[in-house]
Amino acid sequence: MFAREHRACRKESRRCQCNEFGHTAKLNAPAGLVVQNVRATKYNTDGAQQWLATYNSPANSTDTGFEVGLDSEGNVYVSGSRTGPDASLDYVLVKYSQ
Repeated sequence: MFAREHRACRKESRRCQCNEFGHTAKLNAPAGLVVQNVRATKYNTDGAQQWLATYNSPANSTDTGFEVGLDSEGNVYVSGSRTGPDASLDYVLVKYSQ
């Protein structure tokens, strides 16, 4: 995976990745807001948004995205954490396919 600046990556992004095929994915976290869910956006090679996905844990609690990545097929992976139903901290890995 390659990390580089891309026009889709703006300063409100927590993390941004671009692969060798020009696909870009970023985690979104609006400045000054407490984020309860993880939002990921995928852009094509022209910088046009392809989709926006939101992860909300089953406990409907606070979810945090730490890293985003892309594979050679354009699948997006988001790693992070969520607060479980018993208030424990759990790790989470989400895969978004094309």
